[in-house]
Amino acid sequence: MKILTLEESSEKMRKLWDDKKYPTLVYVETTNFCNARCKYCLYEKMERPVEWMTFDQFKFIADKVKERGLKIGAMFCFGEPLADKDLFNKMRYGRQIGVLTPYLGLNTNCSLLTPDKYDDILETCNNMTLSFVNTGKEFEKLTRLNWEQCYNNAINFIKYRDRVKPSFFIQIGCNDVTGHDRAKVTEAFKDHHIGFLYGNCRREALCEASQLAEITTLLDSV
Repeated sequence: MKILTLEESSEKMRKLWDDKKYPTLVYVETTNFCNARCKYCLYEKMERPVEWMTFDQFKFIADKVKERGLKIGAMFCFGEPLADKDLFNKMRYGRQIGVLTPYLGLNTNCSLLTPDKYDDILETCNNMTLSFVNTGKEFEKLTRLNWEQCYNNAINFIKYRDRVKPSFFIQIGCNDVTGHDRAKVTEAFKDHHIGFLYGNCRREALCEASQLAEITTLLDSV
């Protein structure tokens, strides 16, 4: 697996976007803090300090994005977005000036998906991905989060969506780490009106162990 330089990656993206001026989308990470420690994630390899973007910093970025005719395609990256207590004010500003894509949503590990955030999510987001890598003790082993808390948070939010805004799209994101995760997660949520997004995040599928440091360096330099 070849690790692309930033210049090579940019050129590849230009071709994927039919030679349009690159970038056309901007991803904004309002915090790189995450309370999970997923075994398949490179988070613990991150060398950047944990920080929180202020509203003024986001406003500066959003105004520049608008000035250049671009759009913000995501509001998270390495961090858990719901850990940012000012996230929804930032998203409201982005919606107000028209720089957030119509399809912009959030991805969460559900540990912080509490009722006080439900209305903000339904107001500012187009969709929501709830991340579950497995169920029960295996979930806790892989993420170091509490299964019952995360699962109940997810179910309660789904039920609230059903009552208040049934058209709001929710999907379960399941990264197949052990090879047996999809069936368990599907079974846990089978009685609810949601979608499923399956991926493969086994470390051996991502890269050889010797390349982890190179990939981490590349991620931290972006």
